[in-house]
Amino acid sequence: MAQRALVTVYDRSMRLAGLCALLVVAVTSTFGGVALTWGNVAGNLQLGIGATTESSPSGTVILVSLRNVGAEMQRVTIGFDGSAGPVYNVEFTAARAQQAGEQLIFDLNALKARPGGVLIPKVVGLEPGSSQMFTFPIGQLICIVDRREVALETLLQRGYSIRASFRTSGIRLVTPSWVPPK
Repeated sequence: MAQRALVTVYDRSMRLAGLCALLVVAVTSTFGGVALTWGNVAGNLQLGIGATTESSPSGTVILVSLRNVGAEMQRVTIGFDGSAGPVYNVEFTAARAQQAGEQLIFDLNALKARPGGVLIPKVVGLEPGSSQMFTFPIGQLICIVDRREVALETLLQRGYSIRASFRTSGIRLVTPSWVPPK
């Protein structure tokens, strides 16, 4: 009896150690030192936003991360495959502190995607502690302000902040407002 209890404790310890090692590897390799701003948890999921210039020759890339903070694997529909590539369930808005309301930000890649026929959903399995990273080159993000197309980069230089949101299975996740570091 004592031997079985010892084996059970050992098994649980090994599973916990494996999970901790997986979490450390996932955080280190996924975020690569980029600081993300995280929103509230809903449905054991959390959405974060940040940016990097390290991995892109074309300039700044906005990063949005969907993280499973629960104890069980979750299957999450993250978007669909379009004619111009994947289209994700991520939406952006821009706001300025002195102005009321938010402006929608459009992803040019998503606007190019002509859904023809059946849309095939993209579904990922997120293990506990793992994340799905979405990347958006800043040059592909635009906003319509005063009936004019304005690059997101220009809005950020003018003092706007951005926020990302993600919808899946009746859950809406939102990041806090994010401003690039100076």
